[in-house]
Amino acid sequence: MEDKPQDKSIACIECGGQMETGYVPDHSYGQWVHPSWVAGKPERHWIAGMKIKAPHRYPLTSWRCEDCGLLKFYAHRKHWNKVTD
Repeated sequence: MEDKPQDKSIACIECGGQMETGYVPDHSYGQWVHPSWVAGKPERHWIAGMKIKAPHRYPLTSWRCEDCGLLKFYAHRKHWNKVTD
């Protein structure tokens, strides 16, 4: 079984402090959703605010340094279903 980044103890690259796993929730259409990474540049959409043309979204895991507050994000290799416009 492959180790996942969120399963490992990570030291902060700035100060050497301990990083804790967490997440940055995204508020969308009256609900909280898990954030994702999408390749390319964002395009504005007059109704939705942002038009997404990328075929895949990659879920993010994040860490925060307990000492200096640095945030680090990791986009998982396995993507979610295709995103529609």
